[in-house]
Amino acid sequence: MTTESIEEQIFANVQTTLEAIVAGDNYWYTPAIVTRCDQFTPDLLRNEYRVIYLIRDTSELVLVPASRDFGNDARELTIFILAAYRDERADQNAHTMKTPTRGTIRHRLIRDITRALYQDGTRGALAIDTEVLDPTKDFQDIGSMPWILAEVPVAILYRHGYDTP
Repeated sequence: MTTESIEEQIFANVQTTLEAIVAGDNYWYTPAIVTRCDQFTPDLLRNEYRVIYLIRDTSELVLVPASRDFGNDARELTIFILAAYRDERADQNAHTMKTPTRGTIRHRLIRDITRALYQDGTRGALAIDTEVLDPTKDFQDIGSMPWILAEVPVAILYRHGYDTP
């Protein structure tokens, strides 16, 4: 039996963690879709759902050379999560003050993702640490109307043996 690579297991853990978000006492929104993709395209936003999370599989690995010990390297896997909220007001003037504002919705999405990922920074003992980096809080360059978007980068530090695939 072959097991998945540590990177693949981390991606699966992040996806499962985000899928478990349910609006209520600790979270604002329940995502209808949580899926992985190779790149963000407008096609991914062509659906009727209110909240979706797209996990971009970057496969970008950064070796942390100062961390070598006992046949292991610490590596950092960077994952980008696009949080998208369908809102009929998104195609109107971004400076109008309707409640909740676009900024409030965007910050709630970011807080939901951050809170969920920090519940277990070790990703179920797969990682050393998880760090949510500074998100891109508003962009509309991919034909995103009527969506409110935030891209949340996540750096996951983990140990990787030299002889491990």
